[in-house]
Amino acid sequence: MNNLFFQEWLGIKVPYLDTNRVINPSLTLSELFWIKKIRTVNPYLVPLYYNGLLAIPIKDKSDDLFMINYYQQTIEKHLYQFDDTWRLCNKFLSLGNQLVLPSAIDSFQRIKENEMVLSFSQTQVEVLTTLISQSQNLIFRLGLTKSKIRMKLTNLKRKFY
Repeated sequence: MNNLFFQEWLGIKVPYLDTNRVINPSLTLSELFWIKKIRTVNPYLVPLYYNGLLAIPIKDKSDDLFMINYYQQTIEKHLYQFDDTWRLCNKFLSLGNQLVLPSAIDSFQRIKENEMVLSFSQTQVEVLTTLISQSQNLIFRLGLTKSKIRMKLTNLKRKFY
């Protein structure tokens, strides 16, 4: 496919693409979703949860199959809307380079629109429980209040200067 697109169609050398890059390999989808929810409750808690979950070794984390399946099905559902376009493109591609088409629309009835299942290993649950406990600690909450006040003062200072 790369050769067809770059060399035959564009007439240029195939560029090197680093396919091993990932955005954040050490946080699972469930952890990212959890942090997103925490942010809606109290954005000042995000660093606490982010750093706590980041410290867990990948081998001690849940495989997150439910979330991976959810997002895979969601992507396929949206791609299926362009089924005619995919088929048209495949007419012009050789057998080995054809695009893989999403499953039939019937398979999308498996997921419900707002249903996600977060999965956490025992280690992740222990860390989350500890973090929840820490975030309820009076000293921690005073530190959060101090951070909020400092941020508001900084914003006021920027407005006037």
